[in-house]
Amino acid sequence: MGEKNRPLAGKVVWVTGSSRGIGRVIATHMASLGANVAVHGTPPFSTRAFNEADSLETVAKAIAAEQRVDVLPVHGDLSDESTVKTVAKQIRERFGPMDVVVNNAGGDIGSQGTFKESRNEGGRAEASGK
Repeated sequence: MGEKNRPLAGKVVWVTGSSRGIGRVIATHMASLGANVAVHGTPPFSTRAFNEADSLETVAKAIAAEQRVDVLPVHGDLSDESTVKTVAKQIRERFGPMDVVVNNAGGDIGSQGTFKESRNEGGRAEASGK
């Protein structure tokens, strides 16, 4: 496929929440456009929740092989600022500056409570990961 058909060739894209589901589809599409991609999951084995892959590493290798780009698996809880900084540093060290960030992370809202709800002291509902 020529450069003309890969308009993101040489670009760096981080897709948060891309270990499975729509995030994985977005990451694969960005890679098909030529971008080097960082795929992300909160834990490195979040892919197992719905039997979509064995690990984040497996997802990265599959996208890289299919699209012939460099794919970096990264993981961490993006609600923690220091984790965001660490993950962003890993991406920059591998690829250089990021050109695109797709913020797809939003917590597990999968079937049958991969997320559980609890009540805080004021009685308000709060979601917390299992």
